Amino acid sequence: MATRRRRRGRQTEVRWRSRTHWQWLPFMFGLVVAIGELSRLLDVPDSWAAISDTVAHVLALTTIFMVVRAVFLLCLRGARRVFRREGA
Repeated sequence: MATRRRRRGRQTEVRWRSRTHWQWLPFMFGLVVAIGELSRLLDVPDSWAAISDTVAHVLALTTIFMVVRAVFLLCLRGARRVFRREGA
């Protein structure tokens, strides 16, 4: 029983140390803005501007996916807590 408790404690420690989507979102939003605006500020040729706009759009879609997934996981965690079965 003590080893189960110790093993479970280690798993929760590892889980809490890992990065979550909420921590990556500000970085992703900043990266999208930086890529989109940097090409305009540097006055690069049209081909490079098209490539940077495409990369910015892909990163924006990735960020939106991360937000949706994070909200979904948050809802699952809340539902699990609400509907948790209590032991006898």
